[in-house]
Amino acid sequence: MDKLVEREAAAARNPLSTTPAIAVQFFLIPLLVVGATVLVYLGFRSLLSENRSAGEYLTDIRSGGSNRRWPAA
Repeated sequence: MDKLVEREAAAARNPLSTTPAIAVQFFLIPLLVVGATVLVYLGFRSLLSENRSAGEYLTDIRSGGSNRRWPAA
């Protein structure tokens, strides 16, 4: 008898009341995870980007001071 009562209670729920929870589970949370991943990727990419060419590094190695040669190498 208990199982029959549980089924009736579950069937009596309005399916529209669960729609926001389903939307959050399947769309909002994955969207936030993807957004955070993209932000981390772009952050590391901006830290690693370098605008100097290989020729500029070689010039620093050849004629730069002691503070510029080691980082250029």
